[in-house]
Amino acid sequence: MQFEYSIMDSHEIKKLSNDDEQRIIKDISNSFKNWDDLRSHQIKAYQKLKPEIYIEERQDYHKKAWKSDKKMNKIFSLFETRQAYLWENIYANVDKMFDVEGKDLKSSLSAKEQKSSLIDAFYKMKVNQQLDKAIEYLDSVGEFCLFTSWKSKYKQVRRPIKANTKNLIKDEVLNGIFNEKIYDGAYVEAINPINLVFEPESSPEIDFEWDKCGKIIKSFQSLEELQNSLSEKDFDELNQMVKKKNEDIKDETETLNDVFYQGKVEVLQYFGDYNFNGEVLKNYFIKIVARKFLIGFETNPFIVNPIINVASKRNPDTNRGIPCLYSIYDLTKSLEDDLNEIKDVQVLNKNPARFAPDNFFKEDEIEISPGKIIKYKQGIDDPNAIISIPIPLHDASNHIAYLDKLISDISGIYPNMQGGGDVTNSTATEIKVKVQGQSTRLAKDLDTIKQNGIIKMVENVADML
Repeated sequence: MQFEYSIMDSHEIKKLSNDDEQRIIKDISNSFKNWDDLRSHQIKAYQKLKPEIYIEERQDYHKKAWKSDKKMNKIFSLFETRQAYLWENIYANVDKMFDVEGKDLKSSLSAKEQKSSLIDAFYKMKVNQQLDKAIEYLDSVGEFCLFTSWKSKYKQVRRPIKANTKNLIKDEVLNGIFNEKIYDGAYVEAINPINLVFEPESSPEIDFEWDKCGKIIKSFQSLEELQNSLSEKDFDELNQMVKKKNEDIKDETETLNDVFYQGKVEVLQYFGDYNFNGEVLKNYFIKIVARKFLIGFETNPFIVNPIINVASKRNPDTNRGIPCLYSIYDLTKSLEDDLNEIKDVQVLNKNPARFAPDNFFKEDEIEISPGKIIKYKQGIDDPNAIISIPIPLHDASNHIAYLDKLISDISGIYPNMQGGGDVTNSTATEIKVKVQGQSTRLAKDLDTIKQNGIIKMVENVADML
């Protein structure tokens, strides 16, 4: 496939050579790896939070079998509470998610009609489902990411067709299977921030920086999806490469360096200004398959920057989001440890360890456990007695209550966030806040998501309608 590009000042059209294509492929591939390496802190935070949020296997195999290893699932509880709070106050009702106001009298008269058109589009594309995912990523990875584009969706339907036959007096009714278009229009899709990298110097909150900077989205696509984008020779080569791969199931962080996964092929999509041969190609789109084939090199087909990225808190060195739940990860583990230690003491108290006469064991060091008999202690009156070792119980309820409150104070997530409190009607710039305690802090998070995410999404969709 031959690609061309235009020089902005002279409008001269140039063609890419094979060497040019290979340099672009190498440059985009290296950029993805370098930008991904820089946000290792975000990946580590997600890897710690993921088992807690999704209640995966978390058994501590370093503990002795008799020791308590109960999980409080505190992070899971706070995660669900915050998710419900964000849903209730941002997008539970699409009709009230945003307002449309005209800049002058003429546009004000059509504002109501424009809003109805946008609401209809959001309902048809089922935007709530995508916002559910984006909000989930905000609290698990640290970023709320959306991709706005134009999309056509089809479904297979069975329909009757009439066929004239010579052998029948009347028409015979047959059934056929057809692809029926069920949606064709602007579309909003949630992006997993793990699969998005961008230039660390640029802030997604500053529009002109975010539109210009390089952004790369990684995904995996099937051979069938890529077939029409490759030459027959390249497709056959890619097909042979895929057949040689047979990976086990992995999570998102484990496939960042993989080019093939579960019979699918890596696709890197670049958006933003691109420096090539001393020229700055404005608002460009580049698409690479398997870090080997260039299948897209053109001006951004969506015109507007399709990638929206929002974070409540960012790492100042990389501009990547930090999930608020990561701030309490160590505290929740400490709370679990305290509760398990109380359980251990109770077990030891019910079945205490015991002293035994001298030379009872061949080994000098004995690990204590419930009912364990350990070496005789000097100074005991009866050297032949087996004496229980008292384990005093202690009340740690005040300490546990303190940690529990501290966790809520640091994260800003309280059990009563699910209801109650004062209500203020929402407009495009005012968010309904429904919480007792730290309402100002929570309102700031809501406003950040609304202003930098929801309103930007509405603007992008409106530009495409």
